[in-house]
Amino acid sequence: MDVAAGEAAAEAPPEQQHEQEGHPPTSRICVKNLPKYVDDRRLRDQFAAKGEVTDAKVMRTRDGKSRCFGFVGFRTPAEAEAAVRYFNKSFMDTMRLAVEFAYKFGSGEAPRAWSKYTEGTSAHKRLTAPPQTGANDVPLGEGAKGKAKQPDPKLREFLQVMQPRSKQAIWTNDDL
Repeated sequence: MDVAAGEAAAEAPPEQQHEQEGHPPTSRICVKNLPKYVDDRRLRDQFAAKGEVTDAKVMRTRDGKSRCFGFVGFRTPAEAEAAVRYFNKSFMDTMRLAVEFAYKFGSGEAPRAWSKYTEGTSAHKRLTAPPQTGANDVPLGEGAKGKAKQPDPKLREFLQVMQPRSKQAIWTNDDL
């Protein structure tokens, strides 16, 4: 990015800056890394310092445990921009918050997850792909030279002698 573009972005109003970054202006923000004990009321009170909060919600699991992130809605995108600038990398108690603009659910704008369970990643393809057999693969039961292994009688005898006592039958005592 050149210097002139950076200066133009710094002088532009918050709505235009958000558009220049590739995001449409939105009045909702996503707050990540919340403490586990924070509820909707506390989240609303924390972010009310930078504008009129229309709604605040901490996301929870089905059994009611906090997932440590939430969403805050503001009256205007300008208030949301001010809140992002002010609260991003700030602290709520001992937790450092990550505050960013929220994306619509299912939109292609959201960053893509890279876990092995996410469809479309190479790790997911490796996990779900059937095993491939190549020309250099040796079929099971064949050695490195390509010969089929014959059972070795000495190896079989050794394995039989070296079995633990619990595996051997009691009446097979050779000492008697």
